[in-house]
Amino acid sequence: MGNSISPCCLPKMDDESIKLFFWEGPTRIIAARPGKALLAGEIMFEFPDRIVCHAGSFYIGRPLPALSLDQELLSGETYFVLPIERFAFDVLSAASLASLSSNSIKKSKLNFGSCCPFDYIRGPDGETLIRVLPEFLMKIMSIGGD
Repeated sequence: MGNSISPCCLPKMDDESIKLFFWEGPTRIIAARPGKALLAGEIMFEFPDRIVCHAGSFYIGRPLPALSLDQELLSGETYFVLPIERFAFDVLSAASLASLSSNSIKKSKLNFGSCCPFDYIRGPDGETLIRVLPEFLMKIMSIGGD
């Protein structure tokens, strides 16, 4: 029941850049733009069939963490750019995680070793929340599971 993410799992990037992880696609690192924030809408206008979600905001039993068009992307954070058609569900469940997996990953086995893909934390009201670790989501969404 740990509340931390191993730093060895996270790619190195400076605190001024924003990482965009695309479903079954490339990852982009966007350098900070002094005096001008990057809005989620800018990404969604470039990719109209996609939504932008903060990577650390996926919780089992909670709504999908899609950002609104006017939300600023924060420096030093990672965001997923995901296809809208993959989200026929309102609330994230263990079963709905399967819809996020890439077609090629379904043909192979995922090996997580001794790592748990979930983080159990206490919410502000004392309720136990199950957070899906960003590394797990990256692995199931990438081509071939690499």
